[in-house]
Amino acid sequence: LNVCMGFGCNAAGVTACRIIQSPRERLIAILTNTLVPCNGRFPTLILLAGYFFAGESPLVTRGIAFLLIVAIVVAVVLIIKTGKNDSPVKTVYSTGESIEIVLENGKEYEIKEADSVAVSEDGMMLYYSSKTDSQTGKFDLKVVDVKSKDSLRKGGAFIENGIDEGWSVNSDGSFVCYTKTENGVKDCYMYSAEEGKSQLVSNNVNEVFLPSQGDVVYFTRKISSVYSLHRMRYGEESVSVYSGISHALFYDSPERFEVLYTVETGKETNVDVYSVKDYDEPKKVCSEISELFANDYEASGNLYYFKKNSSKINWRDFIDDPNYESDAKMTRPVEGDYMVNIGIIFDRYVVDRQAFNAANKAYEAKLLRDSIREELDRIDLGLAVQNAYSCYVYNGMTKELATGLNIENVLCYAPEAAPRIIYAKSAVEVDGKISFDTLVKYAKQEDVSAAVDYVTEKIGNDRALSNECIYSWYDSTRVLSYPVKGYDVEKTTFILGTKDYFYALEDGKLYSNQVTTKEVKSRSLVDSNVTKCEFAEGYLYYFKEEADGKTSLYRCSPSSGKQHLADNVYEYHIIEKEYVLLLCKQSSGAELMNIAVFSEGKYNEIDKDVSLRNFVYNGKSLSYLKNTGSYENFNSGDMYIYNPEDGVQKAKNEVVTIFHISKS
Repeated sequence: LNVCMGFGCNAAGVTACRIIQSPRERLIAILTNTLVPCNGRFPTLILLAGYFFAGESPLVTRGIAFLLIVAIVVAVVLIIKTGKNDSPVKTVYSTGESIEIVLENGKEYEIKEADSVAVSEDGMMLYYSSKTDSQTGKFDLKVVDVKSKDSLRKGGAFIENGIDEGWSVNSDGSFVCYTKTENGVKDCYMYSAEEGKSQLVSNNVNEVFLPSQGDVVYFTRKISSVYSLHRMRYGEESVSVYSGISHALFYDSPERFEVLYTVETGKETNVDVYSVKDYDEPKKVCSEISELFANDYEASGNLYYFKKNSSKINWRDFIDDPNYESDAKMTRPVEGDYMVNIGIIFDRYVVDRQAFNAANKAYEAKLLRDSIREELDRIDLGLAVQNAYSCYVYNGMTKELATGLNIENVLCYAPEAAPRIIYAKSAVEVDGKISFDTLVKYAKQEDVSAAVDYVTEKIGNDRALSNECIYSWYDSTRVLSYPVKGYDVEKTTFILGTKDYFYALEDGKLYSNQVTTKEVKSRSLVDSNVTKCEFAEGYLYYFKEEADGKTSLYRCSPSSGKQHLADNVYEYHIIEKEYVLLLCKQSSGAELMNIAVFSEGKYNEIDKDVSLRNFVYNGKSLSYLKNTGSYENFNSGDMYIYNPEDGVQKAKNEVVTIFHISKS
């Protein structure tokens, strides 16, 4: 397109080159555009052709001009084509003397040194940092445009020198964030691969968060004891999200990211929690909370939080209060909300007295119930029942899962899928729950104190405590809570599976419990001599000590039962639901492993005598070292690459460190 515009005017063709993203190709287009004969040059060329070829046919002079045009176009295409590379990065490794970049087509390129390497998902952008010679603890950051052979040959281009450790790149390699600290002040920068330059994000930053997707960076600052959250989109000015936060928490995954931040309310230790995503406006998630389960939170998953109770005991254990949540949301009715149009030709609005009076009556009933609740909060039965907190979950909407518990008694919870928790609590033991409607009747007949007296008399003087283990879950329509029986809570580790099952490990015995909409069924023994376990991808994975002393890895599910994966398993990595990567110990040495995969119900050994010191995997592809210590450089070994399509292939001798392996 730029060449074609050059036939009209070279100035317009050169100006149009600014749309080309690659700096190299942009320069080629500018230089070659000046060789294109524009409208001003064509008459001169035809005149010269006529002068030198005066005796020839006019077709000859026109043919010469046409051949010149074709030659220029062919030259431009060849220059661009010979300089482009379409093959992505396959692997990056260090030989101790240099860093080798190997492409999928087998071509190898070299860079001098690197301490850290990051490759984009498509393998067409590579970033690396190396120690700055003049400054201790500082690094030089460079970028290699894999699409350009010239960039590969030169070892990339400088982005910045003297940066801090800990730079980050998004998944497609389009942006990288880094910081530079000078005189105790940390400045943040954002580099765009498309623009080929960096932009100052902000001075004096604390934390920096670059999501794996998008062009937005979040960061925090603390100036004069004021802690604030900010964000910036590349090419724009940074903006403040909120000033005066107490904490900021960043969550990222390949599909989504989220930032949570807390703001103090001024009431004891309570805070409000806000959520913000991409460039959206912040959204308040929960208010006046006392504690937050944030460590295991996953972006857009289940956020569990706790509010401190005001009552001395959890009277809701023995009083059925179906209006508790709806009353908390009810507000005093306003006439303007009950206007109806009674006009036929012209609009004429009046108050719907019947509906308004009904709403007023419902609100007065709510006020009476609230006054009863206030008195119940003051009841002291003389029992050591700790009613510290109520537990809530937010996953787009808020639900109360449990009340009358201590935070340390929450035994497990589900970060994703259906909100579920298992917790222990002490409760007042009574025969049958008291109806709240009965308390309302006593309050109407006499007063609120009469309703409270009824509660005290109903429970009686002989009050006992029961220590319970409860399973609570939200099934998208309601919260269900059922007792979990048969376990010593102090000796048991609970693991949540699907919403219909959970598992428990007690004294080396692994049990499963089925959950229905009516009850938690009695436990069933899965296996014995179990040491540790986790639930992932629809299976419970667990280690078992066999009679011969081996440590075996098993997995189980309600549908497929128990499966033995391998013996002497040191560690495992779940790549997909039916593809598990296994590292198994050898009897000959603690550091040497056998590599295998468990796929389609079968154990398949990949290789033996593998060094655990350098083992890298990406999807189903993996790379590892063997025979370490057999070369002059004692830390080096033979590098192998495996993927299911090609099997095991030896890649290189005397490799010290493997930085990257592609998925293919």
